[in-house]
Amino acid sequence: MHRSDDQDVLDLIRSLMSFQVTLILTGVNIPGLGLLREAKWDPHTRQWKMLPLETTRVHGL
Repeated sequence: MHRSDDQDVLDLIRSLMSFQVTLILTGVNIPGLGLLREAKWDPHTRQWKMLPLETTRVHGL
């Protein structure tokens, strides 16, 4: 894990796994939101970089 946010999500998932319940999780418009898009490594900033989505533009801005 490179980011603290990723580690927080992983910790949350692990804590949910310890409960004796069944969870049904759904996603809405996952491809449209870009959650599954590819990131590229930027050697200058030494971080993963995701390009902005065209679908997130508001009124062409």
